[in-house]
Amino acid sequence: MKRFFLALAVMSILVISALTQEKGISPALLGLANAERGFASMSVEKGVREAFYNNFAEDGVNFQPHPTNTREAYRKTPAPQTLPPITLNWAPIYGDISQAGDLGYTTGPFVIEDHS
Repeated sequence: MKRFFLALAVMSILVISALTQEKGISPALLGLANAERGFASMSVEKGVREAFYNNFAEDGVNFQPHPTNTREAYRKTPAPQTLPPITLNWAPIYGDISQAGDLGYTTGPFVIEDHS
């Protein structure tokens, strides 16, 4: 099942990549997609906590369930000594960004693996 999702993700990336090459992609959106790929790579290599901590802005907010400063919340919780048994891997295949370049989003397939 994991291989199916991985194959689906790779195929989706290739299709979207081909489509965006034809249409062109703004430098701002390309930057956002590359930042997301960096997040995904760090998540696999160093763990989910490190990826979120290092990729949220100092004033970045998530919901836990109420709005919370993400980096501040992570600073209050010590990092684990070993990588947790959970791996989050994903790839952005679609996204958009505002004309001002100050707001954007991406979406794509993900795989969460429990190695315990």
